[in-house]
Amino acid sequence: MKKIKHFAIITLAIIIISGCTSANIQPITSPTPDNASTITIFRPDVSLAMGNDMIVAIDDKEIAVLQNMQFVSVLVPSGEHKLSVRASFGLMSDATVKIEPQTTAFFEAAGKGSNSVNFIPGSVFLKATFYIEESDSFDSKDYTEIPVNYK
Repeated sequence: MKKIKHFAIITLAIIIISGCTSANIQPITSPTPDNASTITIFRPDVSLAMGNDMIVAIDDKEIAVLQNMQFVSVLVPSGEHKLSVRASFGLMSDATVKIEPQTTAFFEAAGKGSNSVNFIPGSVFLKATFYIEESDSFDSKDYTEIPVNYK
């Protein structure tokens, strides 16, 4: 029986560790000033999100890693863009948005704090609690900005 417990603990640890993925932050091309719009993605304080990183990607290029109370603002050309966020354990949410020329669009990205076991890999019950969605506004006063690398 003791061997089974040890085997189960080791197996669980391997599953958890193998579920962790690292970010592949890449520089993005800076748009021309007459065509530039801004996308701001922020992560509110989700105290029960178990401290997991949130990896932000635009058009399938990972641009930043956010923790609670952080945001990233990125210049993009106007038009359609795919925004996505994923937890360090791989749970992901995405949205396709159309950004008008010379505007700023705000997006909230988080795992809902009402669920104390957010970001557990493979849980079909938690996928609805992990999201990226458009927001009407954003006050950066208590947030820390994460810089973006441009080419």
